Amino acid sequence: MVMNTRSVAKVDAFPALVAELLTNNCDLCFLTETWLKPIHPTHIVCPNGFCMIRKDRLDRRGGGVAVICRGDWKIERLDGPLSSDFECLWLRVLTPNSVYYACVVYHPDESSYDQEELLDFLTTSCEHLMTVDPNCRIIIAGDVNQLKYKDLLVHASLSQMVKKPTRGENILDVFITNTPHLWEKVRVFESAIRNRLQKRSKPLPVGLEDRINHLIRENQRQAVKQDSCMSGRGSRAWWSTVNTITGRDTQPQWMSSVIHPDTINKYFCSVNSDPEYIAPAPIDIPDDARIPTIPLHIVTHFLSKLKRTACGPDELLPLLSPMCLTACCNNIKYHPLGRWQTSGLYLRSLH
Repeated sequence: MVMNTRSVAKVDAFPALVAELLTNNCDLCFLTETWLKPIHPTHIVCPNGFCMIRKDRLDRRGGGVAVICRGDWKIERLDGPLSSDFECLWLRVLTPNSVYYACVVYHPDESSYDQEELLDFLTTSCEHLMTVDPNCRIIIAGDVNQLKYKDLLVHASLSQMVKKPTRGENILDVFITNTPHLWEKVRVFESAIRNRLQKRSKPLPVGLEDRINHLIRENQRQAVKQDSCMSGRGSRAWWSTVNTITGRDTQPQWMSSVIHPDTINKYFCSVNSDPEYIAPAPIDIPDDARIPTIPLHIVTHFLSKLKRTACGPDELLPLLSPMCLTACCNNIKYHPLGRWQTSGLYLRSLH
């Protein structure tokens, strides 16, 4: 996997990096523009279960390259004729079955060197590897921007595998190899690290962000170990734990325990805003008269189906009714003659 991260040291970059590696089942990841400095320890930015070798830009801001490799593979830096002052890092990657010579390279738009110098170095490096091991497997990956590398492909018998634009309409990120038959078709996707927002409208409380990040890292670590009990819970369980930490996951409280239903009924009558409503004059009801009532199950059904939208003229949220459903149904059923208005629901009761 090849990513231009625009800093792996920024806020929330680490959880996003872990998610990218695990979601894409990544064995080897080439990072450019890491923006790391000596003050950033490697173990802080390298996920558990992986190892990292990096080369930081020391003379000015930004830049830097790194390679992240799965933990059960061996990876080592190649120095000597394969070292340079460019933002270019050569490595030997040993898998159980093969050996790869991998190079991560970053060529900025405004460089302090001529691009021919970088191309000469890459060409010379490939020739050196081919001399040492004619059957060596070479990988060159990273962000080369406008580097004209076609001569490199011809001289070293290499193939560029990325065929789709990686940023805008341009192919700026490349994956070059001398063994294209070993690799599947390259897929281009949008990195969550590069697009991660670095500012929030409201900052989290002190220490809370670290606890949330620790929760995500721990779950990802368990997933790497194939702990079915933990990894099978998924994101819903993660956020449930986060809500518990933040105090947002609380038990609902019945409205009837806070305010008596009779008080609610009186308030409904006082805020009735129907301009056509006229209070009925009291009438005498004969003792043998049949008084119609609304069945309790109909009242319950209507209240349970209220939508969670804006409050109506009575200034009470529709969510209120479902919360006090059991306590209020009987009161609504025998409510005095009148009209209730709660977010579009009209319920006329007869005494």
